[in-house]
Amino acid sequence: MEIQGTLVEKFQLKKGTSQKGEWQIQEFLISVKSGSYENKVLLQAKECNYPIGAELKCQLNIKAREYNGKWYNSIEAWKIESDAKIEQEQEYVEQVEQSDDLPF
Repeated sequence: MEIQGTLVEKFQLKKGTSQKGEWQIQEFLISVKSGSYENKVLLQAKECNYPIGAELKCQLNIKAREYNGKWYNSIEAWKIESDAKIEQEQEYVEQVEQSDDLPF
Protein backbone atom coordinates (compact mmCIF):
# COMPACT_ATOMS: atom_id res chain seq x y z
CA MET A 1 0.00 0.00 0.00
CA GLU A 2 1.26 3.53 -0.75
CA ILE A 3 0.44 7.03 0.51
CA GLN A 4 1.77 10.46 -0.48
CA GLY A 5 1.64 13.64 1.56
CA THR A 6 3.43 16.53 3.21
CA LEU A 7 5.32 16.01 6.46
CA VAL A 8 3.57 18.15 9.09
CA GLU A 9 5.11 17.05 12.39
CA LYS A 10 7.67 14.59 13.77
CA PHE A 11 7.43 13.19 17.26
CA GLN A 12 10.22 12.14 19.58
CA LEU A 13 12.06 8.91 18.78
CA LYS A 14 11.04 6.15 21.22
CA LYS A 15 13.47 3.39 22.21
CA GLY A 16 13.02 0.30 24.31
CA THR A 17 13.82 -3.34 24.89
CA SER A 18 11.48 -6.28 24.45
CA GLN A 19 11.85 -10.05 24.52
CA LYS A 20 13.06 -9.85 20.91
CA GLY A 21 15.73 -7.25 21.71
CA GLU A 22 16.15 -3.50 21.35
CA TRP A 23 13.78 -1.44 19.19
CA GLN A 24 13.18 2.14 18.15
CA ILE A 25 10.19 3.82 16.51
CA GLN A 26 9.25 7.35 15.53
CA GLU A 27 5.76 8.60 14.80
CA PHE A 28 5.21 11.35 12.25
CA LEU A 29 2.18 13.15 10.87
CA ILE A 30 1.58 13.74 7.17
CA SER A 31 -1.12 15.76 5.43
CA VAL A 32 -2.80 13.97 2.52
CA LYS A 33 -5.00 15.74 -0.02
CA SER A 34 -8.07 13.81 -1.12
CA GLY A 35 -9.99 15.87 -3.66
CA SER A 36 -10.80 19.19 -2.00
CA TYR A 37 -10.27 17.76 1.50
CA GLU A 38 -7.07 17.47 3.50
CA ASN A 39 -6.64 14.61 5.96
CA LYS A 40 -3.89 13.99 8.47
CA VAL A 41 -2.43 10.48 8.90
CA LEU A 42 -0.19 9.33 11.76
CA LEU A 43 2.52 6.91 10.58
CA GLN A 44 5.27 4.97 12.34
CA ALA A 45 8.78 4.19 11.09
CA LYS A 46 12.13 3.20 12.54
CA GLU A 47 13.15 6.82 11.96
CA CYS A 48 12.02 9.82 9.86
CA ASN A 49 14.94 12.08 8.93
CA TYR A 50 13.16 14.39 6.48
CA PRO A 51 12.49 18.07 7.25
CA ILE A 52 9.02 19.42 8.06
CA GLY A 53 7.29 20.39 4.81
CA ALA A 54 8.93 17.65 2.73
CA GLU A 55 6.75 15.77 0.26
CA LEU A 56 6.88 12.08 1.21
CA LYS A 57 5.92 8.90 -0.61
CA CYS A 58 5.54 6.02 1.89
CA GLN A 59 5.11 2.28 1.40
CA LEU A 60 2.88 0.99 4.22
CA ASN A 61 1.86 -2.03 6.23
CA ILE A 62 -1.36 -1.70 8.22
CA LYS A 63 -1.53 -4.02 11.23
CA ALA A 64 -3.92 -4.71 14.09
CA ARG A 65 -3.01 -6.36 17.38
CA GLU A 66 -4.97 -7.36 20.47
CA TYR A 67 -3.95 -6.35 23.98
CA ASN A 68 -6.10 -7.08 27.04
CA GLY A 69 -9.25 -7.56 24.98
CA LYS A 70 -8.83 -4.36 22.95
CA TRP A 71 -7.60 -4.03 19.38
CA TYR A 72 -5.06 -1.44 18.27
CA ASN A 73 -4.10 -0.40 14.72
CA SER A 74 -0.69 0.73 13.53
CA ILE A 75 0.33 2.12 10.16
CA GLU A 76 4.00 1.31 9.58
CA ALA A 77 5.98 3.06 6.85
CA TRP A 78 8.61 0.51 5.81
CA LYS A 79 9.94 2.66 2.94
CA ILE A 80 9.99 6.47 2.78
CA GLU A 81 11.02 8.38 -0.35
CA SER A 82 11.37 12.12 -0.94
CA ASP A 83 13.25 14.62 -3.08
CA ALA A 84 14.08 16.55 0.11
CA LYS A 85 17.50 16.12 1.68
CA ILE A 86 17.73 13.93 4.77
CA GLU A 87 18.52 15.84 7.96
CA GLN A 88 21.74 14.68 9.56
CA GLU A 89 21.90 14.22 13.29
CA GLN A 90 23.73 17.07 14.90
CA GLU A 91 26.89 15.93 16.56
CA TYR A 92 27.98 17.85 19.58
CA VAL A 93 31.73 18.19 19.52
CA GLU A 94 33.65 19.53 22.46
CA GLN A 95 35.92 22.37 21.51
CA VAL A 96 39.34 21.97 23.00
CA GLU A 97 41.29 25.14 23.65
CA GLN A 98 44.76 24.89 22.26
CA SER A 99 47.57 26.35 24.25
CA ASP A 100 50.45 28.32 22.75
CA ASP A 101 52.82 26.33 24.96
CA LEU A 102 53.84 23.53 22.62
CA PRO A 103 56.34 20.93 23.85
CA PHE A 104 58.48 21.18 20.73
